[in-house]
Amino acid sequence: MDTFDWGPKTEDLPTYTRKQFEDSCAEGSSLIVIEGIVHDVHQFLDNHPGGVKILKNYIGKDATKAFNETVYNHSRAARNILSRLRVGVITED
Repeated sequence: MDTFDWGPKTEDLPTYTRKQFEDSCAEGSSLIVIEGIVHDVHQFLDNHPGGVKILKNYIGKDATKAFNETVYNHSRAARNILSRLRVGVITED
């Protein structure tokens, strides 16, 4: 039986300061933060059900509120996809 890819464990991820996160985005990385975790959404942009534009609006930003609340309260399936996009953890500067 195949196992599901839950993505890397958060304790195994490198840390980013806010400045490192912002600098990476300024250099062209497609990173967003949700619940203190840095996600690289580059490979997912074209697959996002809400379209590329809405996801691009949050690159370089904390998208926690948008992801968890309002119109965009995401499903478990969305959370499972997101877990595979983890690349880092935000730390205090």
